[in-house]
Amino acid sequence: MLMDDIGRITDVALALPGADGRVALLGHSMASAGVLRQARVDDRVAAVILLSPVSQMTPAELSENVLIISGVWDAVSEAGTQQIMAAQGAEEGAPSGAPGNGQARRAFVAPMAEHVGVLYSGTGMGAARDWLNTSFDREYRSQVAAFGRPVLFTLLGIVLLGIPLARVLPEGRPVPEVPTGAFWTLILVPLILTPLILSLVEIRVFPVLGVDYLALHLAIYGALMLAGLAVEGDLPKQQGWWIGLFLAAYGLLVFGGVLDRYVLSFWPNAERLPILCALLPGAGLLMVADAALLQGGTARLWRFWVARLVFLVSLWGTIALDAERMGVLIILLPVIGVFYLSFGVMGGCVGRRTGSVMGMGLGLGVLLAWVLAVTLPMVSGGT
Repeated sequence: MLMDDIGRITDVALALPGADGRVALLGHSMASAGVLRQARVDDRVAAVILLSPVSQMTPAELSENVLIISGVWDAVSEAGTQQIMAAQGAEEGAPSGAPGNGQARRAFVAPMAEHVGVLYSGTGMGAARDWLNTSFDREYRSQVAAFGRPVLFTLLGIVLLGIPLARVLPEGRPVPEVPTGAFWTLILVPLILTPLILSLVEIRVFPVLGVDYLALHLAIYGALMLAGLAVEGDLPKQQGWWIGLFLAAYGLLVFGGVLDRYVLSFWPNAERLPILCALLPGAGLLMVADAALLQGGTARLWRFWVARLVFLVSLWGTIALDAERMGVLIILLPVIGVFYLSFGVMGGCVGRRTGSVMGMGLGLGVLLAWVLAVTLPMVSGGT
């Protein structure tokens, strides 16, 4: 799918006035594999830039003219890059060959950047510009648009703005605390059972790898927690649905609008809409259970960290038990972590103000399903 899209976009680009029949391709993370494959089969590709590639590459798989940029805090990507350069007899930072002339390769480490931050690294952008200058025999020396920090502070401001905005909602009563023993039971049982149940399941509805198992993981984990809450007598009241709509609207339109403009494509296309629909039920169950367990955002801080870290561990366990079918989901672990630190904070503000577990949970459920649907790598089972 990705290679077909790249080919079509290349056709359009080369049909523009001033095109000389050559293009450069840039790919980030898992997209680097598709970019490399396209470069090997399309003679029009004159240069390739890979940002934090996560696919295992060998020197033979690289195209003729490749620059690899990794963040200094991205250990996995940097280790793979070092192996490639060592196989070429070159050191990190020093090019092997000349760009545009034979097998030219260079690895560059961007300071103060990790897997995602490398996209906004000013030094990384400068290295990419210089590589393209040499590859295409040009001299562009304009300043790079390093706007990562302004975007980060804008997003932080939107999250913090949720605190005063939540005060426009009706004030509700605090949610009673789940006893400590029950709390540990409610997080440990799903942690153990969810990966084991999924390891016994064989399902393939979606052509995109991992969607079926992600949807089931969310649903099973959330259902087990809700079942435990029912046994404890702590099921959330079915009130405040409209509060969830308020939370989802703020997250999607305001926070999501900035994300779509400056960070990533946040509005799902036709291929991702079915994925969103598949993830919604499970994400709703999970986040309603999460909101109930955390008392609508009023739980002690350590409970927030433990409950959400345990969920990430459970997803990692599911991936580890069947890496062939679910290995692609590993890229979602940091995405969910960022979700908790951004949308999760907004949801906590709403929950603490209104006392509505249902509203907080449903709003966060919609947001979680949306975030996962737009960030899940579109890798088919046949690739």
